Amino acid sequence: MTPAPGESADDVLRALTFELDENGIPATFDAGLAEVSLNTPLLGDQGFFWGNDDPGLVFTVSFAGTVPSPASLLLFVLGLAACLGLVWVRRRMA
Repeated sequence: MTPAPGESADDVLRALTFELDENGIPATFDAGLAEVSLNTPLLGDQGFFWGNDDPGLVFTVSFAGTVPSPASLLLFVLGLAACLGLVWVRRRMA
């Protein structure tokens, strides 16, 4: 996809969303945030590459992963504390 002279960033992002959808990578354009999001993770054989030589267009990429819930973190800390407690008790008995 090559932006035409005079196209706005929204026009470019809409066109990019269309191109992604047409190539089997479902995407959504949010005009309020001016961002394109992929609707599903890329498969092992899919890739997403681009280049930009227009100084007026700025692209940023962010990757969101899973963040453990506070309950998971609490369980991890409690398990770690239990392991350290066992080590401490065994050292005292030895």
